[in-house]
Amino acid sequence: MNPDLSLVMNAHNEAGYILRTLRSTEEAARFAIAHGDRIELTVVLDRPSDELLDVINRYRPTIFDGYQTLTVDHGSLGLSRNAGINASGGEYVALCDADDLISFNAFDSSLMTARREGPSAVVTPEYLFGFGRNHDICRYADSEVVTPLRFLTLHPFNSRILARRELLLTVPFTDVPLGSGHAYEDWLLNCDLLASGARLVVAPGTILFHRRRLQSLSATATTISSRQIPPSRLFAPEVYLSATAAAMSRVAHSVTGSDEPAIPLADSSFLNTALCRELLYAANHIDPAISPGRYASSHWQATREFPVQAGVEYYRLCEAIGSADTITDIVFASPEMPVMRAERIRDALLTTASERAATRLLVLAESSGALAFWSAHQSDLPHDSVLLDVGDTGGILTQDDAEVLCLKLIQATAPSTRVHLGDSSFGRRFWLRFGALLADKCCVLHRMGHLTEEIDGRRFVVDEDFELISDARHTLSKIIAHHGHDIAADQALVGVEDDLWQLAPPPLGHGPQATSAAVPSAALLRYLEEFAADAPTG
Repeated sequence: MNPDLSLVMNAHNEAGYILRTLRSTEEAARFAIAHGDRIELTVVLDRPSDELLDVINRYRPTIFDGYQTLTVDHGSLGLSRNAGINASGGEYVALCDADDLISFNAFDSSLMTARREGPSAVVTPEYLFGFGRNHDICRYADSEVVTPLRFLTLHPFNSRILARRELLLTVPFTDVPLGSGHAYEDWLLNCDLLASGARLVVAPGTILFHRRRLQSLSATATTISSRQIPPSRLFAPEVYLSATAAAMSRVAHSVTGSDEPAIPLADSSFLNTALCRELLYAANHIDPAISPGRYASSHWQATREFPVQAGVEYYRLCEAIGSADTITDIVFASPEMPVMRAERIRDALLTTASERAATRLLVLAESSGALAFWSAHQSDLPHDSVLLDVGDTGGILTQDDAEVLCLKLIQATAPSTRVHLGDSSFGRRFWLRFGALLADKCCVLHRMGHLTEEIDGRRFVVDEDFELISDARHTLSKIIAHHGHDIAADQALVGVEDDLWQLAPPPLGHGPQATSAAVPSAALLRYLEEFAADAPTG
């Protein structure tokens, strides 16, 4: 008979913690077994340390219906979790980490919740009690309360989930290797599960005791990454609009702009219940670092208090765009972009529209003023082009949030989409922050040359776009310059000579010495189109 529940525990270098984790796991399993459930345990050892192997080899489980170790060489939490899920045989799978503890009622309550809520339910403990470096408490709520509107800039759930094995095989973890720039496999998985139609629910009165330590994979990922997840189908406009429709209806009818049903706010009263005291007592006897006295004055938060504004704004952007995979070109606009530069980019796009079966332009601006040129010439732009002001939200969103919204939109477009930069502080900030995450896009920097200004009788170079060449050259597909001396100046400064720089032909009707202020020629416009042939294919 197959087990009811398969526990998949991932381990790497947690030799000093894993015995306490296993004892906590056994205690929670024993409680569920007493109510008739059959439980197996799989420990996945991903590039384990010798010390960890020694601890595991000496471990002798006594209560599980099945026990196995699985050694893998992934160096990836997501791929290791997938391996454990594939090797398990239970109807349900619960994911475990080798340094955390759980309350003894966690498996029993989570199984009851999953069975009651149906096959699309993904269950997580109701509370997270942090311990170790600091003590803190977080209360979770179902995704009908903490809706996908809150998933853009923060992760309002965690990795300690229980779900039907079939669901986790259908929606597996994505490999998010350290050093990729992305992070947080659990955040990404929960987004993908929501996109698939799953519901995230809490098991009432259960606790994840999460160890706060400096050397964890999560802490390392936070330090070296962009703190952004890889693209998720949840943020494709058509999926997002569907997944958040009910929440946006509540926002529209709420005097506070909230997306949640009218239920009481969370408070710290759970700490004073007999159940919480019993769970803390049991956990403390396994790991004395879980100190009940420290929780009385610890920081409390509830995920239902996480901000909803970024999600609401993203919904409105998605409404304006419709299908993101029809976008072919994206331009970042700023108030300081010269009209001549905007005209050249516009004219290049118009040439593209005449030579391709379909061209659709998306202009992203940080203020309504930055859209002035594009709005005045919208009738000249390709059909169904979209002009979006993503930064001027009256202080509702931070600049960082606005850039994240742009990232999600661009990630949702097709791999062949082309991004145009030039004389836009908004685009420059965005690309320096996130350009490395958009390697599947073709990015062209339109150069106007090294300008100068006089200060105290001396000439100073003014070239803010050079920072893109200096710091993010590897993320650019083409640098289009209009004078050979501009290319020579760039290459002399960076010490590199390659075909990344391309000299645009002189404007029609002018000789080789034509200035950059001349009207762009048909040859120039065709040339700007040529870089699309070199675009990465994903």
